[in-house]
Amino acid sequence: IYHKVLTIAFKPLQNPSEYGETVTCSDYIQWVLTTGIVIQSVDGEEAACTCATWGASALHPCPQCFVHKDELTKPKKVFPLHTTQTMLDVIQEARTARSKKKTEEILWDNGLHIVDNAFWTIANSDPYSAVSYDTLHSDDLGKWGGHLFPKMVEVLCNMKQGGNFSEL
Repeated sequence: IYHKVLTIAFKPLQNPSEYGETVTCSDYIQWVLTTGIVIQSVDGEEAACTCATWGASALHPCPQCFVHKDELTKPKKVFPLHTTQTMLDVIQEARTARSKKKTEEILWDNGLHIVDNAFWTIANSDPYSAVSYDTLHSDDLGKWGGHLFPKMVEVLCNMKQGGNFSEL
């Protein structure tokens, strides 16, 4: 229902995002401006909703990339990014699957709900790149505070770069 409501709310933005809209700015010059959603200030749960992903319970829990849950501790590894096109491809594959079980398997493997994402209706918008920070890895006292921060302190202390961190 989240994306159905947003699709209605975004309706007035669809044409201006695609074709632009003439606006007279404060310099009295007419400009053609196109709308788009370039950033979303959201927490982890909201990121999962706006990206229509399963979030922390998924095999690929990150709303921005295809990191597998077993590889979350590999910060130097680069993972393919989610894009509107890759997620549209997953939805199309799931919708054309021969069985409900196969549909569910495709969606689960990609950490995605079978939802027409409202952000897909706005040109110049990609909900996966618009997430404002890497919510999966930066939650206050969540994945960051309970997992990554202690590991960072350990690494810094082992490198003799810990300074005051060694007292934490």
